[in-house]
This record gives sequence, C-alpha cells and structure tokens, in this order.
Amino acid sequence: MRKSAPKRQTAFSREEIVACALKMLATEKIEALTLRGVARELGCLPGTINYHFENLADLQDAIAASL
Repeated sequence: MRKSAPKRQTAFSREEIVACALKMLATEKIEALTLRGVARELGCLPGTINYHFENLADLQDAIAASL
C-alpha cells in the first residue's frame, strides 16, 4: 500500500505570511527575501503567497507597515 504524503497547510492569512517574512529577516538580509523563499518556509506553494501579495514590493510594504 502506498503511503500518502503528509497534508500541508494550503491557506495562510496575510498576517501569517508577514510574520513568517519578519522571522526570516531576523537571519537574512532583505535582498535575500523572495516570495518563493517565504512559500518554502511556510511549506506552501508560491501561489498561496501571490493570493495576498501581487509581488515582492507588496510584501515589503506590508512588512514595513507592520513595524
């Protein structure tokens, strides 16, 4: 019998994504921050991030607004 892959969370709120990006910025430079990197950190597909943020600049603006 084939073992199924573990279910991963597919829906994240805007706030959860910003919190993850802030956590990543604690160890990385802002130039290293990417939408794909945030998606990888959350364990989701990049489209999940793009649902809330059109591009990296939108995510960066949300990060700045949260500070």
